[in-house]
Amino acid sequence: MSERTATDTRKPEWLTRAEVALFYRIAQGTLEGWASRGEGPRYARVGKKALYRVADVERFFAERMVEPLYERPRRSAAP
Repeated sequence: MSERTATDTRKPEWLTRAEVALFYRIAQGTLEGWASRGEGPRYARVGKKALYRVADVERFFAERMVEPLYERPRRSAAP
């Protein structure tokens, strides 16, 4: 397994809850709440630490994308 350096620009595979909150600009308490209710992105429990795979976090948010109203197809008016 290779070690990461301070200048390493590769995206990490795993993030702590604090890192997810920082990188995705959501409150750490939101992640904690989701986890306690069985919601939110999948994570692994390692001791007392929750670790999130970047792919799982990105999938979680991608599944919740909302189309703006102006991009939604219009329904035709009833005759």
